[in-house]
Amino acid sequence: MNFKFNYDKKKEFDKKNFIHLLKDIWVYLFLGLILADFFNIFEFYTNSYKMSVSFASKLLIFANIVGAILAFIIMYNGMKKKSSAVDFWELEIKDDCLVSKNSVATRTYNFSDFKKFKKEKDSITFYLKGLNRFYINWDCFYDSENLKSELENIASRIKK
Repeated sequence: MNFKFNYDKKKEFDKKNFIHLLKDIWVYLFLGLILADFFNIFEFYTNSYKMSVSFASKLLIFANIVGAILAFIIMYNGMKKKSSAVDFWELEIKDDCLVSKNSVATRTYNFSDFKKFKKEKDSITFYLKGLNRFYINWDCFYDSENLKSELENIASRIKK
């Protein structure tokens, strides 16, 4: 069964994808900031720099805020650029696999590779081996109710 992407909902799709990206990456961003802070504190408190503790703390907090804002802007712009390159998007559900087709690439996901899933109000995420995930927001497709029931059927076949 084929499902075509509804381009009238492209802004909603971009917003949901960005939020989903942030959910996936916030832990790594936070750990990166802590690691950078550790090295910066070590560097500030050596004899090379003669800074007061309050100034060094304020500098690190400012650098963290600016770094996080820049990271969010870069991620959002990258996601927008990547999604603007897609001219069409189609999702095909077969008996044993799910095929995602767009103008950039075609990817096949075998149902046997799905390890678990997480269902939300308007989307579902299938987890594959390792850190791989396949996120589908069914509200952004034509015939979304039928797609939702098909994806729930696939999710019910995943062994827990």
